[in-house]
Amino acid sequence: MAHATSSPSTRHSLFPSLVFDELAKGKKKELKDKDKAQKLYLQVKSEVEECIAYLKVKRESDPYRNLLPRMMYQASHGWSSEIPTFDL
Repeated sequence: MAHATSSPSTRHSLFPSLVFDELAKGKKKELKDKDKAQKLYLQVKSEVEECIAYLKVKRESDPYRNLLPRMMYQASHGWSSEIPTFDL
C-alpha cells in the first residue's frame, strides 16, 4: 500500500526477526498447531507494533525528515552523500 504525503519525506524500516528465528530453529512443524501459531502471531504483532511506535517517535525528531533540510545537507556535503539518520 502506498503512502501519499504532500511532500517527500524519509522512510525508515525496522523488522523484528522473531518469525525468521522461529522458522530457522526448526519450529515449522510446531507452527501447524493452531494455538502455538496464534501465540506466535500475537508475539510478532506486538513486536511490529512496538517497532512502528519507535519509528514514529524517531521520525518526528528527525532533523532531515523534510525535503528542504535534506537538500541543504546534500548541497553542503555533496549530492551523493548519505543523509545522517538515527541508530536502529
